[in-house]
Amino acid sequence: MNAKRQIALTCLLAIALSISGCASLDFFATPTPLPTSTATLTPTFTLTPTPTATPTLVGSTGLDVLTPWGVYTITDVQHALRLPPDCNVDLPDDCIVPPETGIHILILYWKKIAPGVSEAAPDDIARSGAYVGANDGTRADLISHGILSGEEYIAFKILASSFSYILYWPGNQPVNLGSGH
Repeated sequence: MNAKRQIALTCLLAIALSISGCASLDFFATPTPLPTSTATLTPTFTLTPTPTATPTLVGSTGLDVLTPWGVYTITDVQHALRLPPDCNVDLPDDCIVPPETGIHILILYWKKIAPGVSEAAPDDIARSGAYVGANDGTRADLISHGILSGEEYIAFKILASSFSYILYWPGNQPVNLGSGH
């Protein structure tokens, strides 16, 4: 083999190895200098979290609503034809919401189980954006709140034909209120 042919074959081999990723075309590369200082070994720690119990608020029913004025737990869900349920429709102004054909009132009784960052102003609950979604796709906005028979409540006007409800309160996961009349 002559010298020119041997150089050409060597170059072709170098190009083939470079393309295949087995060699470098950088023939004039300077070697990387070795570090002059001794490396310090740093221990590596692996943290393994241990499961802890999730704290439960005293008095919680699991149907909790977080608001700026406190954490409330829903203690009872009631269907009524009017508000309050025992108001006398024959007495003027005895009912907050009088009976209407095809309409029920969904009353959620709740109690505060933890304080909030502030106390509720008179219209805070009404302007909370809370609503109830029903199985028939209807949305019922909050219509009343206050105290009935010594218990705090919030109320929604719903269709009498609906039977399954979910409470939507901004900043909370939807709360399944169950079904029934």
